[in-house]
Amino acid sequence: MMETVITNIILQMKEAGLVDEDDVEVYQFGLEYLFLKVIHYLSYLLIGYVLHMIIPMMINAIVFIPLRSKSGGYHAKTRW
Repeated sequence: MMETVITNIILQMKEAGLVDEDDVEVYQFGLEYLFLKVIHYLSYLLIGYVLHMIIPMMINAIVFIPLRSKSGGYHAKTRW
């Protein structure tokens, strides 16, 4: 589903003249990365809301998201 949405966005950007054919893969990667980050941050907020702990969850995210990005970690074969 996400690939379909990204493909449609790229096609619209190409029709509008915003993307060259040579740069399509770069834009696809960037949009995919952006969508995954948005889903990640929204999941933090959703979990905080469900547990009635939005402020502690936001503090947790502020501390651990930069730590996680700098520390490396486990690399799975697939995104899911």
